[in-house]
Amino acid sequence: MDNKGQAFSTFQLLIAAIIAIVILIILLAILRVIPGISSTGDPVQATSDKLKDAATKLTQHFKTDIVTFTKGYTMLAKSIVTSAEVGLEEDQLCLSRGDFGDETEIWAVGDKHEYIKYKGSVPKDVKISIVCDTGTNLEDTVRAYSGEAGGLKEEWVSDCPCVGSGEICCLIALRYRSA
Repeated sequence: MDNKGQAFSTFQLLIAAIIAIVILIILLAILRVIPGISSTGDPVQATSDKLKDAATKLTQHFKTDIVTFTKGYTMLAKSIVTSAEVGLEEDQLCLSRGDFGDETEIWAVGDKHEYIKYKGSVPKDVKISIVCDTGTNLEDTVRAYSGEAGGLKEEWVSDCPCVGSGEICCLIALRYRSA
């Protein structure tokens, strides 16, 4: 038997395994199964992807991968619900500055929490937290995820129009990238 032939077939098998792993990673990234690799970078798309989960799994806290806001970027509630296609209306979302609540000169929020606009001059990397519940229970759910449990704060939903209603109400809050 020729030993050189056996070594070559082992080498071919190794190359085939590496190629298979690379193809698998690419497919999983396309399907957004691997966090970090699959980040869209687009705040609306990433938020709508997580909203699909949050709207069907009420009371669970979801976070996006890191997304980037550029100068003048506006994230509309209407764009999020349209992209998510989960049967929610834009007035069932409560967009909040979240961790950036004190930075009112950099982040603008609509009167009815219908948009968030970034007014900073350099791109800003953030994560976005999403939690949904019925409007009458959302404040209690956010309280459950306060502190070490998730870092959410009750004041982020205190003046949301959908809080207090019997319909689904979802908090969408900006978070520090390390949150």
